[in-house]
Amino acid sequence: MTIKYIMMNCLLYDELKLIHLKSGKNLRNYPNLTIPLLSDFLEICSHNNKTAIIEIKKLSSISQSINLFTLLDKYPGLDVIVISFDMNYLKFIRAISNLPLQFLTSTLDDAIIYDCRANQIDLSLDKKIAIQKNIKRLKKEGFKIAVWNVDDPKKAASLQKSGIDFLTTDKL
Repeated sequence: MTIKYIMMNCLLYDELKLIHLKSGKNLRNYPNLTIPLLSDFLEICSHNNKTAIIEIKKLSSISQSINLFTLLDKYPGLDVIVISFDMNYLKFIRAISNLPLQFLTSTLDDAIIYDCRANQIDLSLDKKIAIQKNIKRLKKEGFKIAVWNVDDPKKAASLQKSGIDFLTTDKL
């Protein structure tokens, strides 16, 4: 099981912790769940030997990424994958880190594949482009492949048989 954490910079944590989660299968037992700090999330992943998937949506400054790596240094045994739709963020992170990175994309062309290969960034594909031809090509070129938001059990099984490495789902 992989757990995903989305870095947000729209609200301060004091504002976020006032938001109570209202959906999810465990909320009957825990009605006062709030959004955890990134350090709380990393602690949970570390304690349970899970890979932490951290999505970077937007950075308002380079110092935010430095702060992230300073925090990650406190969890030396933790497996972390950083994902983003922004190739420039991933290129910057690659320049300062050897962490596994994944480029989130709903399109696939030679330029994207070249950028990812040149920067040692794996691919995380929208399920709409996760077709056998693309998966076969990317695997042949040595990429690890993730596919996101697959909620159909038959599609998930088919993708797993095709050799993908990661699958994101909201329901399975």
